[in-house]
Amino acid sequence: CLGLSKSRKPANEDMFDHNGTQTSVAAYFSEKYRRVMYPLMPCLDLGSSGKARLVPMEFCKVKPDQRIRKPTPNQAKDIIKHAAVPPHERLEKTLSHISSISLDTDPTIQAFGLEVAPSMLQVPGRVLPPPHIEYGKGQSLKAKFGKWNLMDVQFFDPKPLINWAVEFLKILMGCLKGCGMTANPPKAIKYDAGNNSAQELMQAAYQQAVGGDPRVPPQLILVVIPRNPSPLYSETKYMSDVKLGVPSQCVVAGKAGIAGPVDDPRARNQYCNNVCMKINAKLGGVNSVIRSEDEDLTAQQKGTYDRAVLRDLSTLVVKRLVSIVWKAPTKALGWFVNKPFMVFGADVTHAAPGSVAPSVAAVVGSLNLSATRYAARIMLQEERAQKASTEGITRMKDAVKELLLDFYRTNNKCKPERLLFYRDGVSEGEFNQVLRHEFPQIREACHELDPTYNPTITFMTVVKRHHTRFYPKSAEESDNGNMVPGTVIDTFVTHPYEFDFYLNSHSGIKGTNKCTHYYVLCDENGFSPDYLQLLTYRMCYSYNRATRSVSIVPAAYYAHQAAFRGRMLLCPEDDSDSDAQSVSSGVSGLSLASIHENLKMTMFYS
Repeated sequence: CLGLSKSRKPANEDMFDHNGTQTSVAAYFSEKYRRVMYPLMPCLDLGSSGKARLVPMEFCKVKPDQRIRKPTPNQAKDIIKHAAVPPHERLEKTLSHISSISLDTDPTIQAFGLEVAPSMLQVPGRVLPPPHIEYGKGQSLKAKFGKWNLMDVQFFDPKPLINWAVEFLKILMGCLKGCGMTANPPKAIKYDAGNNSAQELMQAAYQQAVGGDPRVPPQLILVVIPRNPSPLYSETKYMSDVKLGVPSQCVVAGKAGIAGPVDDPRARNQYCNNVCMKINAKLGGVNSVIRSEDEDLTAQQKGTYDRAVLRDLSTLVVKRLVSIVWKAPTKALGWFVNKPFMVFGADVTHAAPGSVAPSVAAVVGSLNLSATRYAARIMLQEERAQKASTEGITRMKDAVKELLLDFYRTNNKCKPERLLFYRDGVSEGEFNQVLRHEFPQIREACHELDPTYNPTITFMTVVKRHHTRFYPKSAEESDNGNMVPGTVIDTFVTHPYEFDFYLNSHSGIKGTNKCTHYYVLCDENGFSPDYLQLLTYRMCYSYNRATRSVSIVPAAYYAHQAAFRGRMLLCPEDDSDSDAQSVSSGVSGLSLASIHENLKMTMFYS
């Protein structure tokens, strides 16, 4: 592999141990080969298997006409623009192609007695009602085509931001306060960037923010990066997630209006509102919750209670602060929340083709009864799972056990009695293997905590990589040519006797929508199809980074984000400066740096 050295220091300051003496790369090459002409340039790392091999840039030549495996950001934009075909164009192209290949006269098809219809198959579908999104101070919004606006509303549970480090910002302060967050002015951080690495600057910012009292660390470090994507992002996250144990939030200078005036001030305000949503989630707050048009629940008094307590289901059910008999109607979250429950998501991210880097798995679990706060566990796949990817997540039991303990500690020693598991990243050919390998681990995790602990478990997969497309029959029934959010298809194109359905839960921004295919592999909770479809759809409105419904259930979304964050935290096995997870990673020579203890029950990955 080829890239800049991890420290990004110039060659005359990048030190290594040479025969027991600390020597700079520039001095070594000057003595061994010839004088280094550009000692202030950083070195290139030509190492493999996790071991650094630093070489001054001037000693390297790039071989011409090499294939670029990863497209540049501009190329990626062009690819997306070309692939984002509007629904009516894609439909016309599909029908035109079917007509051009003349399947009705193909001798092989005729020999088997088959006929291919020249038109699309018409299937019935249903549109689920959108929920109301509840914010702070009793404010409620109803989504229109899966979208709503954050303007003039406050977060459902805004967290105060008292001690933080940042370098700019009247507009962000205004947005934080507008969303209901108590935000003290940030501490001004002064430093001379010079040739220091991002990690050194993060450490300096942390020390200045702490001042003379290390018992009061900053709640957040906000970092301005010049562009996105940027190598500074991964370095920043490594320091905040592993070394400092303080959440970090990166903002792009151009979008925030720091690099100069922005073309559209409204876009900057929207950008700052999006940043506020991420900050509140990382601090443990809740941006919004889902409720129905009717009362969220009906209560029958068995003593004295404060009706305001009923607004938070987690307070009512888990903490047992009041004695109430209640039942949630089907238009809200329904019978599933009559008992303490927990929603899980899991995903595995793999390295690019040709890379020897290990696969990284992540499991997330909800910590409150509105299923809006999720803790995460990130782990490397063991070597045997690298070679047989159908084997599933190798350390599922450990992750589930830790997340169950997180729920138990967060909710006043209450155990979830119902578990709902969304497993992403599995193809249809892997359903049986994943079920046989992962489901028993979930049950074992419960029994290891308590031999008598037997929650009911529903285990289902979330499939986006398929080639099925649906189109509305008329423009009046569409959302810019796509199906409207909430459309469910569970007949004709689904399994004749198993439990699966297609759900279009989002509004398409560009191109043709791809429905998510949900497949229930095991259902001990006894969900009806209608109820599970509605529950899954409503949770798609609780994603904490957007004011719109998303295409997959948030639990799976968060698991994907956590696994991707884990890939940023891979480090060499011989890196003595990191507390790394020790698992077999084969020939890669890489291990996974452990998340700081302060962040394990937070949404640091969001």
